[in-house]
Amino acid sequence: MFFRKSIFLLISLFLLNTIYAQESLKKVLDGEAHALYEYGSIISAKNPLKAESLLTLSALQNNYNAQKFLISLHGIDNDFKNYLQQRASSSSSSENNIDDLNKLGVAGDAVAQYKLWLLFVNGEFIPKPKAYVWLKKASSNKYPDALYSLGILYYYGFIVPEQRGKAIKLLQESTVLGSSNAQFFLENLEKFKHLNKSLIDIKG
Repeated sequence: MFFRKSIFLLISLFLLNTIYAQESLKKVLDGEAHALYEYGSIISAKNPLKAESLLTLSALQNNYNAQKFLISLHGIDNDFKNYLQQRASSSSSSENNIDDLNKLGVAGDAVAQYKLWLLFVNGEFIPKPKAYVWLKKASSNKYPDALYSLGILYYYGFIVPEQRGKAIKLLQESTVLGSSNAQFFLENLEKFKHLNKSLIDIKG
């Protein structure tokens, strides 16, 4: 009896782990920043080039852990490392209570709306559809980094269909409004334009 229960438990754990792995992999393929960070950090020793591409896709979406991980790597482009160090020194994913941010966001505060998006980007418990609505609201309110983040989504086809022409317009508008993130991305477009190809041969 004990043996049967043990076998049943092991099979159940195996199935749960398999389901979890498949769900996590789907998030990677969907370009979710936190999933890209986790997967990239796991494969970094085995496949450093692919890991760097995935971590860069995550860092460009403002995942703070990916930014810090890339800073620690040897051989990364110096301009990109300096940019990431500036980002890391000015970033925090937990500056406000989520309830307070929700209240401010509903009241039309674009900064709060964007911070709610960043909570999702950094793996906090906020559903993707809800986070995306906040990003769209912050973008509609012309918050520079929200326009940048939306541009990144359109550029790589994450959440939304890939539309690079629309992405560039959003990134240009973001730059005009003062986003250093958008400016850096546009200035280094050749380095970043094919990053999403690193997702092609990822399989479960």
